Amino acid sequence: MIRYAYTIRLEPGGLDEYVAKHGEIWPEMVAELKACGIQVLTAFHHEGTLYYYTEAADPDSWQRLWQGEVQARWANEFTSLIAFREDGTLDTNELTEVWRLETGA
Repeated sequence: MIRYAYTIRLEPGGLDEYVAKHGEIWPEMVAELKACGIQVLTAFHHEGTLYYYTEAADPDSWQRLWQGEVQARWANEFTSLIAFREDGTLDTNELTEVWRLETGA
């Protein structure tokens, strides 16, 4: 299992609609995530930035998802809610894991 974390910056005022759309995630999107080996997706929010924590079956899981047609359609639903950089790329950053503790509790 691979742990991966990243940020996505939202456009001002976009959080409520972003959350609402994810509350109605398409069954085909869930199936695509599963087929690509993505097991866990968790999003946190703070001051206009989403912090995602994910767990995937292997290092290529996300690459398989991003290359798919279902993900492309899903991402298109969010273009007005997510911030983009001046060069047109998504305003996102990978996060580096620096510490983890599993207590076995």
